[in-house]
Amino acid sequence: MPLTLKQQTAVPPRANMARQQRAFDEVRAEDNAERPHEAIGQRPPAPAYTCSPRPYPARTPSIEYPAARALVRR
Repeated sequence: MPLTLKQQTAVPPRANMARQQRAFDEVRAEDNAERPHEAIGQRPPAPAYTCSPRPYPARTPSIEYPAARALVRR
């Protein structure tokens, strides 16, 4: 895959960052929706994907360490 990715996106490099990103997006779309993957029975990954039912927190909680058992070093 890395050689294919390089050939399809970086050789030659695109004229600007927007075109370069578009090239990566096209390869990603093809890889996820069309190209079969051996690990999932020669099917593309997109149909096998399901969203996680767990909500993603807007803000992650701060980590609290017990003062007696942890030494904070900077």
